[in-house]
Amino acid sequence: MSDTKQSSYKAFEIENKPLETISMEKGVAVSTVVGHLEDAVLIGLPLNFTRLGVTPEKIDQVEKVLRNPPINSSIGKLTIINNY
Repeated sequence: MSDTKQSSYKAFEIENKPLETISMEKGVAVSTVVGHLEDAVLIGLPLNFTRLGVTPEKIDQVEKVLRNPPINSSIGKLTIINNY
């Protein structure tokens, strides 16, 4: 992960800065900072999704979809999520 993406992740996850503050400090759009955080998740770094506005209920709903048919925790079938 690039230094820029790492610093966005550190600012959000470790320093608890809001997305808007990070984007202003970096001079980039909030969506760019979100993209940096997405890359962090893709490489396995933990992320506080509730700070991004994802409710525990929504997380539970996604987990249920992933663990039950037709996906059954098979990441090869994740495109099925688009149907929900």
